[in-house]
Amino acid sequence: MAAPQTDSSAFYGDLEEWITASDVMERTLKPGDPMPVFLARTIDGRLVSSGELVRSGPLVISFFRGAWCTFCVEELRALDAALPQFAAQSVGIIAISPETSEPARRLQSELSIPVLSDVDYAIGLLFGVIFVVPPFMRAHLEARGINLGELHGSRTWMLPIPATYVIDRNGAVAAAFVDPDFTCRTDPGDILEVIASLEA
Repeated sequence: MAAPQTDSSAFYGDLEEWITASDVMERTLKPGDPMPVFLARTIDGRLVSSGELVRSGPLVISFFRGAWCTFCVEELRALDAALPQFAAQSVGIIAISPETSEPARRLQSELSIPVLSDVDYAIGLLFGVIFVVPPFMRAHLEARGINLGELHGSRTWMLPIPATYVIDRNGAVAAAFVDPDFTCRTDPGDILEVIASLEA
């Protein structure tokens, strides 16, 4: 998927290096791992379980940083546009973000994909995609008027690495698209290829 243009390429390069040098990537779930059991609320307050989500077929889980992230929004819109292709194969899609505020609700109003609130980062921690925001990133976000504490309802500034997981019918991770480069996102066509291989 083509990434939107940004004037913060140096910052994203520094962030990619920081994540690569940390142990964040080592902690992420890998193909073959079981999907963690979790409960979450949709933006409109409905409670859903992981078991319910895989009951009717494979599941695609997209972790995104928030409605403030241009890359994330473009990725979600691409998945939303491909929703009929996923539905034709009985594949469910959900998006998960630590945001619990009005921006997340506005984003949900633009999407057909259900957006789940990851309160206290619980689901992201289970998948191993959460990291504590380093000081240089916090300063960068604050300079742009982005206050994660307010958006997440938490004193701790944490974010998920943008990650897309494909869960098979048995509740195991079939594919994991996780990249420390925040500007690199998963194309829906690549996900559909994984789904086709599962059906084969």
